[in-house]
Amino acid sequence: MSDLITVSISDSTTSLPDSDAYSTLEASQHAQLLSSGMSPSDLLAYITKKKTLETYRLNLQLYKTSGWTIDSTITRNSVILNAAAALETLNRRIEAIYLLENNIFLGEDVDSDLEDEPMHPSFMLALSKLYFKDDLGLDALKLVDKLITLFSSTQNPTQIQHQRIADAYYLAGWICIHMDDHSKAYEYWIKGSLDVPGDENLSRQKGKRDLWDGSVGGEERRGCEELDVFGSCFFEGFLRERDFSAFKVSPELKTSTPALSLFEPSTQKDELVFLSKKPILTATECSNVVEIVNTFIDNNLSGEWSTVRSSTVKTTDVAVEDIPQLRGWLKVVMEDRLWPMLECLYPRLSDGTSLIDSDGKSRMRLHDAFIVRYDMDDESISLPEHSDTSSMSFTLSLNERGKDFEGGGTWFEAINKEGGKVVDGDLGRVTAFAGPLRHAGYPIIRGTRVILVLFCYVEGFGYGKYIKEYQEKYRLCEEEESKEEVVNEDGIKASGDKPGGYVVYRQTVELANMLSKENF
Repeated sequence: MSDLITVSISDSTTSLPDSDAYSTLEASQHAQLLSSGMSPSDLLAYITKKKTLETYRLNLQLYKTSGWTIDSTITRNSVILNAAAALETLNRRIEAIYLLENNIFLGEDVDSDLEDEPMHPSFMLALSKLYFKDDLGLDALKLVDKLITLFSSTQNPTQIQHQRIADAYYLAGWICIHMDDHSKAYEYWIKGSLDVPGDENLSRQKGKRDLWDGSVGGEERRGCEELDVFGSCFFEGFLRERDFSAFKVSPELKTSTPALSLFEPSTQKDELVFLSKKPILTATECSNVVEIVNTFIDNNLSGEWSTVRSSTVKTTDVAVEDIPQLRGWLKVVMEDRLWPMLECLYPRLSDGTSLIDSDGKSRMRLHDAFIVRYDMDDESISLPEHSDTSSMSFTLSLNERGKDFEGGGTWFEAINKEGGKVVDGDLGRVTAFAGPLRHAGYPIIRGTRVILVLFCYVEGFGYGKYIKEYQEKYRLCEEEESKEEVVNEDGIKASGDKPGGYVVYRQTVELANMLSKENF
């Protein structure tokens, strides 16, 4: 019975049970379903749903029964949490939220003697996760702030309490990321890493700031020279009109492009995408970077590319922060080339400030950097339409079109009203664009394409409110809900993607795991 009681809030699937794991009658029923044409994946979904319903009904019965005892680990709170988890698994999130908010089972007239008492911490954390997954960011943030305050005053917290406060800090940061305020997110993560030392998720986020922030040291520059990563550096500054091809948002699509709201219109001139006319990275540099990445994959990942994304499509990438030989190189590239380039391309933000602070230093910060591979052999050939959670993003080509691959590039929906436009440069060239601008990785048709992708933000510039105001002004939320996907006779969209695929740059595997695990 206890196996039925516990259910995690999870989107993951499990293997089909062996025949000895359930009754002969069930096995016979499942065999009949398969013989009638049901696919194994549909059968697994059917079994999962059935077992989850049984779990919910069992916990409901336990709640209604007075004086029940199973074992010392089963409590009133765990019964409610398990029932809410079952509802979430059944895609009945509204009911799960209602259950946790009210401490009662739906449809049951149960008098609660706890109505005037504060919500239990386990309920608060579970509810904040459900709020977050339901795009109720402000409600979720209020709850995790209460949790953090509650745990901060706790003397000698238990291991479970330590994990809850770590999850609360981690979730708070991601709520801020989804609200487009990276600076606030890192405030939560850094404070959390100090309050709960040793938590892997918080330590990783703090480690990013320790790694990427600050000026480049002499040792890092010497390390790059010793690796011969640079090739020849030749930069003396950038001029927007001379050094870049600019792509404007189509006039007909301006009201449906909230990315425009990040910048001062008079200086940006509707130009949100730029392609460098000359290489930003030299051919020697690109070749050495690819070699370092491949060696890292062979030595540390058994030659297997993987991903940290939560996605329904196959994506393969590796974080630059995980490759020690490339850390100093990327810091040098950012300071010497990429940050000055952004200052040239995006001179004025919507709040009237620039990318330079009062001390003359760049306000640009790196949130994430990845080497991404598109490969025909493993079918990771494209990336569906999405928006980045970043102020600005980059893609830099690390291998050669024609020689190493064909096809590819970045497709932007708003540049051309007739099906968008693919923008891509040759080896070493960079495509820079506003992160909230809807785009896709256009499919390759041969070979292997390798690119460097960077997601950046501006310190102290939370742009979420500008996006929201723009959406409300032009009633974009209503338009998105009624917008139909336009595909050709083969089911392919203008971006090159088949309907149904999605990628979540806003969510990592670590976040998905934290959202799904039990908390009691």
